[in-house]
Amino acid sequence: MLIASWDAIKGKAEREDGQPLTRVQIDRMAPSLASSFGMPESEVRAHLSEVQLFLGGPAANTPWNAVTIGHDIYVRSHDELKAIEGWNYRRWLSHECGHVMQYARTPAELSDTQRVRRYLGAYVGHLVVGASCFSPGAVFTGLGAWLHENYNPFNHNKTHIGLQEAMHDTHLMESEAERAAQAFVKTT
Repeated sequence: MLIASWDAIKGKAEREDGQPLTRVQIDRMAPSLASSFGMPESEVRAHLSEVQLFLGGPAANTPWNAVTIGHDIYVRSHDELKAIEGWNYRRWLSHECGHVMQYARTPAELSDTQRVRRYLGAYVGHLVVGASCFSPGAVFTGLGAWLHENYNPFNHNKTHIGLQEAMHDTHLMESEAERAAQAFVKTT
């Protein structure tokens, strides 16, 4: 993610071969995302109409299946691109579109580069600081969850979650996007 963040901050040119969301995807996700993020549905639809799905890019060098920066969603492989476009993976697509809604909350009067920087700054900031300056961020809460899950002798239901997954799952912005995705799946 840091490599992707650095590329976005530098203003690295986007690829020209993005795949837009279909009208059906936008129509299905817009009401739920509007409700989850407290935004007017017309605004959500406008942002979803700008979403582009890309292969590679910043996702090529990360352990995650997807990286969302601004209106662009990058996936690592052709199989993942096919999957995220399909109905069976609608939770994943709506999760990534949740990150687009987080980006949409950045001030519209800023340039695209400034908006991306603000969004990525918040994302990276939440690695260290949680919901307030007095709460720990994903690095610390994820480390605690990982230690509890894997090394607590009283935990008999170990799933052996990895440290990266624990940090991802406790990240404030990831949690918000995941709650929105789960709410979307419940409506479909």
